[in-house]
Amino acid sequence: MANKPEVLQIENLTAAFREVREDMGSKVSRRMVVAGGKIIREDAKALARANGSVITGAMVDNIVIKRETDAPEGTAQYHIGVRHGRDQSRKVRSAGNRRLVVSRGRITVRRDNDPFYWRFVERGHRVVPASVEGGQSTYTQRLRNGTVVTRTRRFSGKSLRARRRMANTGVVGKKPFIAPSLQRNRDAAITAMDRTLQRYLQRERKRGAA
Repeated sequence: MANKPEVLQIENLTAAFREVREDMGSKVSRRMVVAGGKIIREDAKALARANGSVITGAMVDNIVIKRETDAPEGTAQYHIGVRHGRDQSRKVRSAGNRRLVVSRGRITVRRDNDPFYWRFVERGHRVVPASVEGGQSTYTQRLRNGTVVTRTRRFSGKSLRARRRMANTGVVGKKPFIAPSLQRNRDAAITAMDRTLQRYLQRERKRGAA
């Protein structure tokens, strides 16, 4: 992962990790990955704020490090991204709920703290209006007796497919914050992982010498 020769190479980190006691491997590896991940996470938050992504604060607040529970045996994997939707805890979801009265007195529940839109910010997206005028389209159909007939299909302007098809939309440029943080903090993350590992090894050596 590291490119500069003066910065710790991942091969050196792997070699040093072999000194870890077998019963402590999982615990130490988790600490190492979290130490490196925190650097990337905090930089991603700073970059998102600098990009102007602080209207509600939901997206920045939900940039997290998540442990992969199905990682291969003997490894520790963590994901850095934006927690949203069902991945958020029940407590967080309930805290963001608010009841609104919409058309005809109908009550609906909406969430203010669900940054489902984070990929739109990271990768850019098309502008799709809330609604467009409905219309109709024609298509041909061959009947069982071989006759070809022309039919008309009417469609509503409320569906997402119709809005994308009918509207002359623009594009919102991307404002990435996860990918750049991963790229520019690789060396710093590896250094933090090595520092965490060396602290553990020093403690173990002192215990062995006592």
